[in-house]
Amino acid sequence: MLKVDIRDLGRGPVETDAQLDPSDPLLQGLGLELTGPIDVEGSLHATTEGEYLWRGRIRATVAAECRRCLTDVRQEIDAGADVLFSSDPDAADDPSVYPLADTATHVDVGEACFFDLAGEAFDGRALRHRALDCARERDVVALERALAQDVGHLAERP
Repeated sequence: MLKVDIRDLGRGPVETDAQLDPSDPLLQGLGLELTGPIDVEGSLHATTEGEYLWRGRIRATVAAECRRCLTDVRQEIDAGADVLFSSDPDAADDPSVYPLADTATHVDVGEACFFDLAGEAFDGRALRHRALDCARERDVVALERALAQDVGHLAERP
């Protein structure tokens, strides 16, 4: 459940746990190749009048091509998120705040979750694997070792 009735927040924070299929319409247009379900867990808290804070985690696996060696990479994404929703008109220009209408009856954390997921994937960490796993990096390390051995052998010659 990623859409919360604001009235439910009067009793305290509301849990927002969901598992979404990669074909969910909410995920369309992200430009990510998701290889399994997306797990979202968190809770929405009322902070002040007209402001709500969602604190949670988004977990997914993304398939991509390594930017260094162009091999296929599967990257686990485990992103924490703190998202502020506000009906305050002064906060409407702040890009870190999701605006709500004064008359809003629900807070939908889904859109914010998936912008965070896309941001985490496209910041480069999901599109490049660890240096030790990278085929290009392995080739460079192997070449350096071979050159070091050759240099060592040349130095041993009388």
